[in-house]
Formats: sequence, structure tokens, C-alpha cells
Amino acid sequence: MAQSKKPRKKYRPRVINTKAHVMAILGAAWLDDAEIAHRTSVIRAAVDAVCRGAGDTGHWRTLFDAVNILDALGELGLASVSGIHDVMTSIEAAIDRRRMTGSPALTADERKAMRDLADAYLGALPHLTNSDLMRAEDLVAVTVRRALAGWTPPGMVIVDAAPLEASPVKNCGGPSVAMPNDRIQPRR
Repeated sequence: MAQSKKPRKKYRPRVINTKAHVMAILGAAWLDDAEIAHRTSVIRAAVDAVCRGAGDTGHWRTLFDAVNILDALGELGLASVSGIHDVMTSIEAAIDRRRMTGSPALTADERKAMRDLADAYLGALPHLTNSDLMRAEDLVAVTVRRALAGWTPPGMVIVDAAPLEASPVKNCGGPSVAMPNDRIQPRR
């Protein structure tokens, strides 16, 4: 029999990831105290700055991230988010008023809502694993990507934190948060 004209390739075994078990263990581990302490300091600083009226875009984005993570944790069934929609409404009202009047001051109810947001977020952290937090962050990333692409389900409000420091109101880029007004919409 004649030999094939196509030469045989040398066998090269696939590289085996020797650190795969470490990733699995880290994903199953609870959030460590350093991570919780860091997130606590960041969210507390943002809430304090916003409540004083000195919150800049970074502080608002931190609050938006907390809202989105809590909402995603609620969708995944990992945390109770009973009052998150009231907080979302308060944030939306505060930002609308700030854009209309230019005043960074919050009402007493809005300050209470910001503190409730921080308490709910920080209360959920000790009960999460690294894997849970990564899944919630991935869900937020998908939601924001869809919002940037123009796909927003009915009832979803997109708030952009970028123009908060500028006096004229204009859209300066993509949204920092996608916040539903009503209950979570079912996916189709």
C-alpha cells in the first residue's frame, strides 16, 4: 500500500492546568475579611460624601455598583432585596433634581435610602462566596452591556453618572447603571 502524501503530525499533549483546584477552592471560599473591609470603607465613604452633598461621579458610581450588585444578587436568589426598588427610585429622584437645580443636597428620605442601601449591601457581603459575587458581577456586566447596545426591557431606567459634575445636562457616554423602576422583568 502506498503511503499517504500528508505527513502525520507529532503528538503534542494538551497543557494541563495544575492550578485548577485552587480556582475551585477560591470560588467556594467565603469572602475574606480584607475584601469585606475594603468594600465597607469604599461604600461608607461614598454614602457619607453623597449625604454631605460632596459626592462626585466616583461616589455615585460606587453607589450604582452597589445597587446593581444587590439587584443581581436578588435575581440570583442569593440576597433579600426587599427595599432596593425604593432606593433606586430615591437615587433617580436625587439625580434628576441635581441635574435640574444643580443642588447636590439630598432630602432626609434620600439620605436614609442611601444609608439603607449601604446597610443592605454590607449585610449581604458576609454571606457570599467569591463565586456568588463573581456571578453577580457577571450578571451586572451583561445587563450594562445590553443597555449600552440599546436593548432595555420595559420599565428599565438608565442613569448616567458622567454629567453629574457638569452644569449643562447632556449624555457624556454610556450608562453607569441600569435600574428597573418596577419589579424585575422576566427574561425572554
